[in-house]
Amino acid sequence: MSKSTNVFSRIFDIAVLIFITFIYMTTNSSILFGLVSTVLFGIIAYRQHYLVVALDALIVLLCVVIYNVSNVYVDLLYVIIDTLSLCFTGVISGIMLKNRQKHFSTIVAVSISGIIKMLLSLLSIKREGYDIFETLIENPVNLYTEYTSSILKQSGAYSNETIDVINDLMNSFVSGISTLMPAIIIIISVITSYFSYVVVKKMIEIITKEKLYVQSFSQLKMSRKASIALLVFVLLTFVIPQSIVSDAILNIVVIFLFAYFMCGLSVIDFYFRKTKLWWWIRLVIYVILITVISMFLGALPLVFILLAMIDSRRDIRHIDMPDIVVEIKDDENES
Repeated sequence: MSKSTNVFSRIFDIAVLIFITFIYMTTNSSILFGLVSTVLFGIIAYRQHYLVVALDALIVLLCVVIYNVSNVYVDLLYVIIDTLSLCFTGVISGIMLKNRQKHFSTIVAVSISGIIKMLLSLLSIKREGYDIFETLIENPVNLYTEYTSSILKQSGAYSNETIDVINDLMNSFVSGISTLMPAIIIIISVITSYFSYVVVKKMIEIITKEKLYVQSFSQLKMSRKASIALLVFVLLTFVIPQSIVSDAILNIVVIFLFAYFMCGLSVIDFYFRKTKLWWWIRLVIYVILITVISMFLGALPLVFILLAMIDSRRDIRHIDMPDIVVEIKDDENES
């Protein structure tokens, strides 16, 4: 590739980044364009030198600052959040893939980037005086309780004992969600970050014509040591009295169980993908089946967890592959 071509390519990349940043800041499609920017930064981080990546991130930062200046008010926290949303996860994904890091290390790094962005976003919302927990959990629960009470009154089944039972159940639900909020935040961050990472990896393969043999979702598996760690944490929840420490351990247990649930679903996907259906079609089928079956079989998540535990001990899929292998498709040699 000639020097002039490289210069033109860099100018094009910068122009696209500026355009995406402007659209991200001025429209309501921040999630979509945030993903587009993440993918672009992932490709840049995979193909370019670290200094080039840093320069592009600086350009995005300047664009965000200029936009805020045009609105006569610059909020440092929002500037950081917008900049990280546009480039952080993409840069981490591209660098980890370029350096051929272990699959588990890559997922952890990408997840940490998502958690940092989530925490900063929650901090900004909290600073504005909004209580997310009250808005998303307490208020809907209170409305549901009031609606249930009105239905009972109309049906003639209203009684103080019934209302007390409903209130106790709802209070327990709210209290449980409040205790598990850290785990919920981490799980949501991991899911969104992993999705972004998968998209980045796929686009890198398309743009660079390289096949990255990275462990797919159908090959996720927990280690044997993880099973022992989970057992220890579960036992600690029964031993340690109610306190901040016990709440923290409970959140760790929930995160472990979520990981095992996803690995159990991975076992199912390992065999189901032989149908040759596209991944997004399989995803829709999984969501529908899990939702419907869970309505009649509440123990379904436990089935997936147990399946993942068995697989971690017995390796029923016989998965044995390197973390990342790159195969370059050379069209000229093939022809």
